[in-house]
Amino acid sequence: MSPAAARQVVVELRRRHDEPARSAVLIEGTLVIGREEGELRIEDLLVSRRHATLRISPEGDVILQDLDSTNGTFLNGRLLLEPATVADGDDVRIGPAHLQIRIEPA
Repeated sequence: MSPAAARQVVVELRRRHDEPARSAVLIEGTLVIGREEGELRIEDLLVSRRHATLRISPEGDVILQDLDSTNGTFLNGRLLLEPATVADGDDVRIGPAHLQIRIEPA
């Protein structure tokens, strides 16, 4: 079994602390995050139509990439300037939303 097949990525989306989290699961391929397009939608004008992606590389790394969004993507509080490897527990901010990343065995 390849490293990529041995894990899944759970993305929990929360806009405010007092609202229930929504989640999406990535097992293979690419998860698109955006305001109007993608598997995980954030309905806010600070979020681009296609804002960012998460994917599992052939080596099993989880990669976050900003899609040239207007307002940027932040990984653990830092503006993402190039694709970056994401670790379990990392915090991604897109517009007003915080996404908590959990990497689990599949």
